[in-house]
Amino acid sequence: MIAKTEYNHAVTVTKAIGIILMVLAHAIDNPTEPGGYMVIWRLIYSFHMPLFFIMSGYCFKDAYLENAKRFIIQKIKGLYLPFVAYSLLFLAFHNAFRAWHLCELDKVYQLHDFFISAWAVIGRMSDGVDLLGTFWFVKELFFGNILFYITLRLFCQNKWIVAALLFMMTEIFAITNFRIPWFDLSYRTFFAATFIAIGYILRTGDFRFDRWWKWLLAVVAVIAETTIGMNFTMDNQTPLSMPLYLCSAIAGTMMVYELSKLTDKHIKKSVLTFIGQHTFPILALHFLSFKLVTLLIIYIYNLPIESLTAFPILQPFSFMGWWSVYLLVGLACPLFFAWLYELSVQRACFRG
Repeated sequence: MIAKTEYNHAVTVTKAIGIILMVLAHAIDNPTEPGGYMVIWRLIYSFHMPLFFIMSGYCFKDAYLENAKRFIIQKIKGLYLPFVAYSLLFLAFHNAFRAWHLCELDKVYQLHDFFISAWAVIGRMSDGVDLLGTFWFVKELFFGNILFYITLRLFCQNKWIVAALLFMMTEIFAITNFRIPWFDLSYRTFFAATFIAIGYILRTGDFRFDRWWKWLLAVVAVIAETTIGMNFTMDNQTPLSMPLYLCSAIAGTMMVYELSKLTDKHIKKSVLTFIGQHTFPILALHFLSFKLVTLLIIYIYNLPIESLTAFPILQPFSFMGWWSVYLLVGLACPLFFAWLYELSVQRACFRG
C-alpha cells in the first residue's frame, strides 16, 4: 500500500510539472529572437508533450492484457468522452466566440455546419475546434494507446520488440507521409505509441537515476535537442530528427519523474497534487483563460478590441513580463472551474 501510494504521488507530480511547462511554453509562444526566452521555450519543447505519453505507458496495468474490454472502456471514459464533451461545448459557442473577438473566425456557423463538425468530432475525433489547439494530444494519446495495446498483444508482450516496431512504423509513416484514412492518423500517432511503449518499459525495468552518469547522459540529451535540434515540436519531426528527439524526451521525462520523487513525502495535499489530478481541464481551458489576460492588456494599453483575436497570447507583451500573468491565469482559471464542478457534484450526491 505504501509503495503504491508513493508511486501515484510521483506520477501525479510529474504530470503537474508537465502541464505547468506546457502552459508556460504557450505563454512564451515560440519566440523568434535569440535569448533566454528562446532557450526556455526550446528546453520545454524538448520533452514536455512526450512526457504525458510516457507517463501513460508507465501507468499501464498488466491486468489489461487479460481484459481488452476493460482497457477500451477505460480509454473511452478517460479520453474519448472528455474530448467529445469539450469539443461539442466549444462548437456550440462557435458563433459567440466569433462575435466576442475571441478567435479569428470568418464563417458564421449555421445549424448544418454545427452538425457536420459535431459528426467529425464524434466519428473521427477531429481536433480542429478553435481554442482547443492542444486537443491533438488527446486524439494521439487515445489512438496511440490503442496501437500500443494491439501491438503488445500481438507480439506476446515482448515490450522491447513492441517499442522497436512502433518506432520503425513511425519512421516509415514519416518517410512516406502516409496517413490512415478517415481518422487521419499519421506518424505522430505511432510516435505517441512508441513513447507509451517506452513508458511501459521504464516501469518494468530498472531505470532508476541512482548513478551520476545517468543524470549526465540525460542532461546531455536534453541540451543536445535544445541547442542543435532543428525541429522542436512533436508534430514537426523528420525521420532524421526523431532519434535525437526520442532520446531528449525520455531523458527529460525521467529527470522530472526523479525530481518528483524527491518531494514525494511532502506533496500529499499540495497544489502540485491538485494540478496533476486536473491536467485535462487545464489542457482544454488554458487558451480561453489566456483571453482574460489579453483583455486586461487591451484595457491597460488602450488597444483595439480586435487585438483580442491574437492567439494564443498578445505579443510582444509576453516578453514584457506578462508571460507570468498568462501562466498564472492559464492555470488558476481551469483549476477553479474544476474545483467548482467537483464541489457541485459532491453537493448533488450529498442531496441525493
